[in-house]
Amino acid sequence: SYSDLMARLRLAFLSSGLPDTPEVRQRLVPQVLRVLIDERLQLQEAERLELTIADEMVEREIQAIARRNEMNVNTFAEALAQQGLSVDTLRAQTRANMAWAQ
Repeated sequence: SYSDLMARLRLAFLSSGLPDTPEVRQRLVPQVLRVLIDERLQLQEAERLELTIADEMVEREIQAIARRNEMNVNTFAEALAQQGLSVDTLRAQTRANMAWAQ
């Protein structure tokens, strides 16, 4: 959806440190959209193969990401929220990556 695209775009800006300018946004939107489409396809394939990613695995990875950013999960979630992001956006991306890796 459009809101998924915008959330993932905000995550890309946050994680890359790129400036949120119209020019950079114009370059990133097609790339971010392609990644979202690929993730959906990956999740569909994982489902077809009956692979499941336990919520606990996703949460451990979110905790690891928070630690790499020298935060606990709650502080990390608050930092994301201050940037207009939900930790659920990161969870979805993490779940897709983990499913594809399996």
